[in-house]
Amino acid sequence: MKKLIVIADLGRVRAFEVKEGTLENGGHDHLIELPEVAEEFEVKSVSETVTDQAGQFGGNAPGGASHAEEHGLEIEMERKNLNRVAEQIDQIIARAGKETIWKLAAPQAILPRLVDGLQPATRQYLGEQIGADLTREPRPKLEKRFL
Repeated sequence: MKKLIVIADLGRVRAFEVKEGTLENGGHDHLIELPEVAEEFEVKSVSETVTDQAGQFGGNAPGGASHAEEHGLEIEMERKNLNRVAEQIDQIIARAGKETIWKLAAPQAILPRLVDGLQPATRQYLGEQIGADLTREPRPKLEKRFL
């Protein structure tokens, strides 16, 4: 049975396969990063997306919109990024094959919504959920944490 560790945030997904230790590698388990999986998404801030100044969304007409419109845009951008990350994770687990046991690490602020966005078949074999942003951690540190 395959074991995977998937690490994600709103802009990056990484996946590692757990290779069990053998006599050749000293009997220690290792993490092998799946290179075809590592993907970074362009995550723009609201200020990079919207070029209008505050209060100018509606033009000069009375009742023009204000800062509140940016809040809705920010929520929509986060929702789209969560959906992209969930789709990527669905593809990773589907490629790994049936009955792949896997763990997910993502920032605590998005972890429950990310799990909810996964397909039922993907969630079926999800084991541990770790609320931490580990996307920038090097593989040796991840091995110490997970193995």
